[in-house]
Amino acid sequence: MIKNYTFRQVANCLAILLFMVTVVGCGEGSSGPSLVPVSGTLSLDGKPLANADLQFSTTNEGEAAASFGTTDQEGHFDLKSQDGKEGATPGGHRVNITVMPAGSGGPTKTEGGEEVLSMQGEPKEYYLEVTVGAEGESDLKLEVKK
Repeated sequence: MIKNYTFRQVANCLAILLFMVTVVGCGEGSSGPSLVPVSGTLSLDGKPLANADLQFSTTNEGEAAASFGTTDQEGHFDLKSQDGKEGATPGGHRVNITVMPAGSGGPTKTEGGEEVLSMQGEPKEYYLEVTVGAEGESDLKLEVKK
């Protein structure tokens, strides 16, 4: 027996199916890209570079992932992904390094007594290309020159 379905019934079934596919595809079971641990040191002209912000953006075709870190006083960094998980995706990465000038960011009082952040000079930016191994990197050495 052939049953005739109305447009509304077909549309409702398709909407339910689309909803179910979306929930299954975007649920908590979705773990995102696989990450490996990445840590290392950043130096400028052979000396540790402190308080630099690093952004590792994958250059792997078909992937869109980034990881971030900030160097400590010895130039050491640990990367975390956009969602706060430890590490970065294996493969090629473009590394954007931003260094704020010394003395920047401290509070300064205006004539009206309002506190504002001071900026002395322009931030310095450096770019590198690196490859993160399949097992991760525990001592990645990044070197930039003035």
